[in-house]
Amino acid sequence: MILITKSKTKPKTTPPSSHLSFLTSHLSFLFIFLFSISSLQAAYLENIPMQVIQPNGDTLHCYASGDEFFNYLHDKDGYTIIQNKDGFYMYALYEKEQIVPSRFIAGTVNPSKVGLRPYVVISTEEYQARRAKWFNYQDISRSKAANRNHGTLNNLVVFIRFSDEEEITKSFYTVEEMYNDQTPGYNSMYNYFETTSYGALTIPSTFYPEHNEDTIISYQDIYPRSYYQEYNETTNPNGYKPEERTSREHNLLRRAIEFIADQVPTSIDLDYNGDGFVDNVCFVVKGNVGAWSTLLWPHRWSLHSESEAASIHGYRVWDYNFMLEGASGYFNTAVLSHEMQHSLSYPDLYHYHNGTNLKPVGQWDIMENNPNPPQQSGAYMKWKYGNWLNEPKVIQPGTYTLNSVGTGLGDVGYKIPTSDPDQFFVLEFRDATDPFDKCYNNGTGLLIYRINTNWNGNAGYNPNDDIFDEVYIFRPDGYSPTQNGTIARAHFGPSDRTTFNANSNPPPFLTDGTTVNDLSITDITIHDKQVTFTYSNEIVYAVNDVEKTTGLFTMYPNPANNYLEIALTGEALTMQNINAQFFDLKGGLIKSFPINSNKMQIDISNLSKGFYVVKIGYESKKLIVK
Repeated sequence: MILITKSKTKPKTTPPSSHLSFLTSHLSFLFIFLFSISSLQAAYLENIPMQVIQPNGDTLHCYASGDEFFNYLHDKDGYTIIQNKDGFYMYALYEKEQIVPSRFIAGTVNPSKVGLRPYVVISTEEYQARRAKWFNYQDISRSKAANRNHGTLNNLVVFIRFSDEEEITKSFYTVEEMYNDQTPGYNSMYNYFETTSYGALTIPSTFYPEHNEDTIISYQDIYPRSYYQEYNETTNPNGYKPEERTSREHNLLRRAIEFIADQVPTSIDLDYNGDGFVDNVCFVVKGNVGAWSTLLWPHRWSLHSESEAASIHGYRVWDYNFMLEGASGYFNTAVLSHEMQHSLSYPDLYHYHNGTNLKPVGQWDIMENNPNPPQQSGAYMKWKYGNWLNEPKVIQPGTYTLNSVGTGLGDVGYKIPTSDPDQFFVLEFRDATDPFDKCYNNGTGLLIYRINTNWNGNAGYNPNDDIFDEVYIFRPDGYSPTQNGTIARAHFGPSDRTTFNANSNPPPFLTDGTTVNDLSITDITIHDKQVTFTYSNEIVYAVNDVEKTTGLFTMYPNPANNYLEIALTGEALTMQNINAQFFDLKGGLIKSFPINSNKMQIDISNLSKGFYVVKIGYESKKLIVK
């Protein structure tokens, strides 16, 4: 919903200018950057309720979505909202590849009826450029030792408010429980990491400045909140310009550290891994997220500015999480744990949502989606980034049993190589009765996913590349890397989901859409908190059931590569002026061939590998080009 309410005292203002200003991108990089493990640090948050005030006094109720690289305002239907130079919040549109305000004040018109489009956001290229610029610094080395992420990591929590704000009113005990409660089954960050690491990593938190019983005491900064929001010449002349963003954030955090440093007991081990840096600081800032691409958004970053270096007892502060205590629904265990996993080297697994909303893993991993309580990561992620499981072992054809990833006992993940040395499949069992593993209405079953080792995480996704994600989970109706399908039903094991091969829904495929024909998983059965299955590497080719009937046409071979033979049958033999139309899986028409005989051969050598739909008359069939 988007609402406008009138204030009782409405200041006199002039109408918004008809001269619309461009949203300046302020980017000095226009390239795609493949990021290191330590550079993939964000949580994509959606539909955070927001309230902003128009220059004429009207209150606009809307939503905010995004991550620290790009977050934006929008209405309930996804129509983007942006300020014009006079400070009014307007619906947005594209103009010369830039996001600019339209002439329509947000909430005063139905945007669909005035020709506007929803989800007006920056391009993938610009998004990746922002990420590259953000991480354009020399990070500290990340240990790959056997004891990485094992032991006790003492997390410091520092509360902050701005110069124009009163003290944080949230209950201290409520916040402390969210971090530290060790009661079995309680939804706390402490319990989450005890569970997901199988007891290998313990993360207790201490809080500064020292609290007064149930009252939070915070460091009060020397600048008001507006100082940490983006500049607008009318409504926020005190705000920061792009080149000032880093220095303002790092100055704020340096001052907060200097304020609390002497309160931290010297008995606390701040550097459990011995690298000379404080292991982690979580800054909890009063208030809600910002209104448009501001630094006031949950994120993990590093206090890397040499001019703003801060230390506690001789250890430099580096890794930190930045949280907003007033972010309704998002200052919770899930987001705390997501950001903390970044500090442990985990990358993001979501795509930037530039109108595609592709979900490579969905709620099956905390590094893409953050339901609360949070869910655990998969077996591959726990091996590579968490260092809490052994590498999934390669299997040969046969029948196998898996225990759940949540238990960590025995075999919890198997690996099946492909003809591509950079890609392989992983099979694991997820059990919704395990702690912190209730995904998609308690989905329990076998997950099958593809790994592409060219990536560290999924956030470097670029739809123009032929390589997409490090981790991609197969799901019904997901016939290609660009189809969402039904990620909530990705788990195999229910009666209608017991087979995975080139003839199943979905089939196995590589990142370029090429079907893997020598992989067949059958007889998937759940019993006694385990799953069993049979693996075969015999060749299986896709067969469309409709091709077994007497329809309008048959086509051969399928899969095909250089040519396709089409033969008309039944009613089609009497049709006039018909065409064979080739569509991609998004419904886009690729080619159209006139059918001038009952049987003809069509050259398809210029079609890329992948899935297509061939349509003649009212009948459609799936075609695989290999």
